[in-house]
Amino acid sequence: MTAVVARRCWHVLLALAFLTAYLTGDVATFGRLHSLAGMAVLVAIAGRLGAAALAPADGDLALRRPRRRRWLGLAAGLVLVAALAAAASGLTAEAGAAASAWHARLSDFALAVAGGHMSLMLLLFAA
Repeated sequence: MTAVVARRCWHVLLALAFLTAYLTGDVATFGRLHSLAGMAVLVAIAGRLGAAALAPADGDLALRRPRRRRWLGLAAGLVLVAALAAAASGLTAEAGAAASAWHARLSDFALAVAGGHMSLMLLLFAA
């Protein structure tokens, strides 16, 4: 599998896991699925960052800064940080009402950032 295919598979896994976690968040009967999807988000991000850390600086799996439109690198970082914060806050969401509310706010923010990311990518790269 090439690095491009691996990155695309990772991207799909991350998007589906995040969407599943978000959509099952308010439904009590899907609590285990919600937790599993949140863990999948954490594992996907940790795996990607781990692969980037082990990859050569000029390798295909390295985290790159775009040469043109440098702000795209910051935008991609914001998406990762927002998704990571939402997923990580889920680890403490059962600690009480305040932790659960914080997790819900971070998840809403991450969804908004991901929606902005999708809109921006469609605007810039759709043919």
